Amino acid sequence: MPTNIDPCLCTHLLYAFATMKDNKLATYEWNDVELYSEFNALKNKNGNLKTLLSVGGWNFGSSGFSNMVAQAGTRQIFINSVIEFLRQYEFDGLDIDWEYPANRGSPPQDQQLYSVLLEEMRAAFEKEAQETHRARLLMSAAVSSGLGTIQSAYQIPKLGQALDMINVMTYDMHGSWETFTGENSPLYRGPADQGGDIYFNINYAMNYWKDNGAPAEKLLVGFPTYGQTFTLRNAADHGVGAPISGAGAPGKYTQEAGELAYFEICGFLEGATFVWNEVQDVPYAYKGTQWVGFDNIRSFGIKAQWLMKNNFGGAMVWTLDMDDYLGTFCNQGKNPLINVLHKAFGLDQVDEEYGRDSGPPSKKIRASSREVKPKKRPGKNSQEDSEDSDDKAKSKDDSADDFGSEDDNDFEGEEEEEEEGGDSDYDGSKKGKKGKKPKVERTAKRTPKSRKRPADDSDDDREVSKKVRQQRQAASKAVSKQREMLLDDGGSEDEEKDEDDQAFLDKESGSDEDFMVDDDDDSDYGHSRKKSKKVVKRTKPDRKEKKSPKPRLKATGGVPGSPDAFSSVFN
Repeated sequence: MPTNIDPCLCTHLLYAFATMKDNKLATYEWNDVELYSEFNALKNKNGNLKTLLSVGGWNFGSSGFSNMVAQAGTRQIFINSVIEFLRQYEFDGLDIDWEYPANRGSPPQDQQLYSVLLEEMRAAFEKEAQETHRARLLMSAAVSSGLGTIQSAYQIPKLGQALDMINVMTYDMHGSWETFTGENSPLYRGPADQGGDIYFNINYAMNYWKDNGAPAEKLLVGFPTYGQTFTLRNAADHGVGAPISGAGAPGKYTQEAGELAYFEICGFLEGATFVWNEVQDVPYAYKGTQWVGFDNIRSFGIKAQWLMKNNFGGAMVWTLDMDDYLGTFCNQGKNPLINVLHKAFGLDQVDEEYGRDSGPPSKKIRASSREVKPKKRPGKNSQEDSEDSDDKAKSKDDSADDFGSEDDNDFEGEEEEEEEGGDSDYDGSKKGKKGKKPKVERTAKRTPKSRKRPADDSDDDREVSKKVRQQRQAASKAVSKQREMLLDDGGSEDEEKDEDDQAFLDKESGSDEDFMVDDDDDSDYGHSRKKSKKVVKRTKPDRKEKKSPKPRLKATGGVPGSPDAFSSVFN
């Protein structure tokens, strides 16, 4: 529930999703109004917190937006309703999650009409602020990281002028909709990437947005707190790019084939072989025929340093409830992934001001974020050059110093096994209940394989395939079932009643953010990321001297759902 969210974890929280009816902003769930009140009451505990309402999402589709932007009159109806709605329920701004203009049945002219909508909305927000002497309402948007979709959907310079935050969904780069294994959110291009795959990495996507007219300080990097899972065709072929037979098995709590929440991945790692993908700066693990590409504390730390080195605006997290928000599964404390960003962006000052005790870091950070030598950023179109460079190797060592060396372990009491080839890179699993230990191996550079995609596997089809995944369509059903499973494991009847009274109504989402709770009951685990979105964003400090701004952290969380900013979405 909103009352369980840590109000000091992020600078911005997004509530996803609202919908549209008759070209007007409208509630999505029957209890949204009550939850709005609880959600925005978090600002009473953190005076610096900003909340935004997100409209749209993958399941909302494109037609509703397309019909609304088609005429000046309907755009004005929508904008007026947005101002009235946000002020009535005390939100600080609007997040637009149109997936995507000029795609999924949306005509080509919607690329230009989307820009017109944003420009008109910005002007209306400024006028309303002047007339009412109130702070201007904020504007953000969730945007694609796929090259083909970016080119067809957005007029980047115009979005950069109108929006306060541009939340780039830099995840779902690979998944079970393909025919081979791949990392969910790789920082860099992999040696086996060919064709259009060379564009599916954070480094390329973020720099494409920046190089084509979006201000770096407005761009937020998407961080996933979940992993993409696969079933290997052959258990003996388990590297990146290995053939698959389909999606990975559903998790116990999220129950979605092809994905696991981070807190579920911690359990999967017991007895699994953990591999640090040195080229792409993210891990993967396999056990039998099951394979998962994910993020952990180390990869979050490396990405945080990378985005600050490149002066991006902050981080957006999808989603709050996919992190180990109770701290009961991974032995790394509460919100272990998001807290990496919280600390890297220097948000501990907010903790002190508002009395938040973030607890000890799961991995001691020995240097400040500005002291770390970041990885040398490869050229826009030739990342392979930097992958082999000594500078990159050196920067990896520096990053390891800050976020755990290859030999460090983020789980207390865990011993690592080494496979042939060197030291262990494992930093993300805990000791198994039955004493099983994860095996660890280091990736070697692979000779590029020839990987064929279906002829019709366009960028748009790729977006459709990945977003259509079952998690977002089965969110509401999964939550109730997950609660029952947890209660059956040891919950009392009173606990079950409390759960019913405070049950989340998961909304269908398609964005990137999540929701966290601080209670001692783990019955909320499995809340689909479809409904909550968490974004982290950093805000510029009020200083006269020229200094680098602190990152924002923005998160989205689900209700029945730069470094100037860190945002999260609540769905």
